[in-house]
Amino acid sequence: QPKPLTFNLFVANLPFEARSKDLREFFGSENSSLVSAQVIFHENPRKSSGYGFVAFKYKKDADEALSSFQGKVIWS
Repeated sequence: QPKPLTFNLFVANLPFEARSKDLREFFGSENSSLVSAQVIFHENPRKSSGYGFVAFKYKKDADEALSSFQGKVIWS
C-alpha cells in the first residue's frame, strides 16, 4: 500500500530544548491537517540537531503555514 502524499516544511534554528510535541502543538494549533512533526536528533550523544520537519495533508495548508511562520520566532 503506497504511503499517502504529504507536503513537508523544513523548520530551522530550533532551540535545542524543542521537542516534536512542541512542533505539533505550534503548527497543529493553526491547522488540523498536520500529519506529523519531528525534531531531528544526533544519535550519540542524543541531542537536538536544531531543526525538524512538519508534514501536512494538503498543500494549501503547508503553503499557509510557510507564509504565516516564515522568518518568525516560534520559541523564545
